[in-house]
Amino acid sequence: MLGRALLGGSFAGRTVGVLGAAFKPNSDDVRDSPALDVAASIRAQGAKVTVYDPQAMRNARRAQPTLEYGDSALSAARDAHVVLLLTEWPEFRGMDPAALAEAVAERNIVDGRNALDPERWRAAGWNYRAGDNPDREVYTQARLMQQRGKRIIPVHPAGREVLGERGYASLADVPEKVDVVGVYRRAEHAGEAVDAAIAAGAKAVWLPLEVIDEAAARRAKDAGLDVVMNRCPAVEWALRR
Repeated sequence: MLGRALLGGSFAGRTVGVLGAAFKPNSDDVRDSPALDVAASIRAQGAKVTVYDPQAMRNARRAQPTLEYGDSALSAARDAHVVLLLTEWPEFRGMDPAALAEAVAERNIVDGRNALDPERWRAAGWNYRAGDNPDREVYTQARLMQQRGKRIIPVHPAGREVLGERGYASLADVPEKVDVVGVYRRAEHAGEAVDAAIAAGAKAVWLPLEVIDEAAARRAKDAGLDVVMNRCPAVEWALRR
């Protein structure tokens, strides 16, 4: 685990703040969430663990009564040696890294949902790490594409391998022709990915549910690309059957 690595290989005697308990934002459901299992595992390794979630606190306490719980992100992070972001709530995305830094013992954060701006957090003195998240929507859709016989090419600033496929730091680094670019970014950053798809000569761009950028869609259409926006690949595949 990245959090353990940031602490020299052991959680024993350390304080850990966990942000998020629900399995997704805007939900109080913790039944399918790995966050509480992660928190409980870290506690079992000798750490003091404090959890905060904007909506799922009651259910989290029922599911894991031995964990400690805070009433805000700041209280969960108080005196923490590492902070783990495990549910991508808007409240957490909008956190002020300088303000959170005042609460922690050490500026270590693991962005388990790739929800934060790495440059912003590093500029505030944080040791920022992001991990692969097989439960994220992009992984689900990538698996679906593979199951339908399509090849995926992961593009991420870290250039990580995903589902057995080599990753690239940018679309421009991909050495072969890309037909369709799936834009799994927050809506405010989607335009950059669409412009990269246009520059790469892609034939189409796909913006999944809740990723809406009308201006970027117009640019892509004007450049001759097909555009699918605010639609889920899994649902579209099902409708074709």
